[in-house]
Amino acid sequence: MNDIVSSPVAAIDIGSNSIRLLIQKPTPRGWVTLFQDRQIVRLGSREKGVGIPPSNIKHGARVLSFFRQQVEKQEAGKIAAVATAALRTAANVEKVRPCLEEALGAEIRVISGIEEAELTYLGATRDRSEDKPWVIDIGGGSTELIGPDRRGRSLDLGALSLLERKGEGNFSAMEKEARGVFGEQLGSGTYKPLIGVGGTIANLAAIKKEVLVFTEEKVHGTVIERDWLQTELERMKRMTPRERKEIKGLEPGREDIIVPGALILKTFLAIHAIPQLSYSGRDILHGIIISEGGRQKNQVERQNRENGKE
Repeated sequence: MNDIVSSPVAAIDIGSNSIRLLIQKPTPRGWVTLFQDRQIVRLGSREKGVGIPPSNIKHGARVLSFFRQQVEKQEAGKIAAVATAALRTAANVEKVRPCLEEALGAEIRVISGIEEAELTYLGATRDRSEDKPWVIDIGGGSTELIGPDRRGRSLDLGALSLLERKGEGNFSAMEKEARGVFGEQLGSGTYKPLIGVGGTIANLAAIKKEVLVFTEEKVHGTVIERDWLQTELERMKRMTPRERKEIKGLEPGREDIIVPGALILKTFLAIHAIPQLSYSGRDILHGIIISEGGRQKNQVERQNRENGKE
């Protein structure tokens, strides 16, 4: 196999709440994971047009510097890094991006909500394309929804942004805003079968299975029923963020945003009469790698054609 294709690829997703890394290598059996990590940084701004605070930028740079070390250890030939809602809406993005790129040692692309949805769909449906599912991704700063026609929608509704706009404990206002956004920007529709990806849904799957040490593979394929979600959501509402830290399966640092995220999901399922969805541990990171692998393959084929003509 040509070196361009066989070398590992590192995908990085810089989101509003967390920064994640996935390093995979192509083999005859498909892509194999060499390293994976996620760290909560919270680059997301309190509202559109507000700059990312210096302390958060420094934290993000430290995480990306650490990720750079892991990429070098795995001898990845390519770093494909994208930033989503956090940098899309930050007033100081032109100052933040060079700082983060210097720490990572690679370019960071700030992608649109539509491209984010398309990459997420590509990753999430890698093993499910035959049943033409819909995919919902509830992030920190936005929610992406994309269907079999690959026409994505990016909604200004995220777990972190909703919490910061409405405040801890103001659950009725959170649900009202979620209903308003879904009603205005989506209208009616049939979104079944439905796959869920992203931190909120991953944590709900881990809570349902009471996973103590989280990995995507442990909860991949977990079915989350609307009735179970409603019951669990009411339980979490009665708890303080400190008390939620003790919930089995909940990732440390998500005790304040798990309820807003779950409210967004519950509201979507209720509006569209969807009884359940399944969680996929494959998402935008896998979509980035698949996309990058396709570009590398095309490059090799082009080089081979050119060499054959000489």
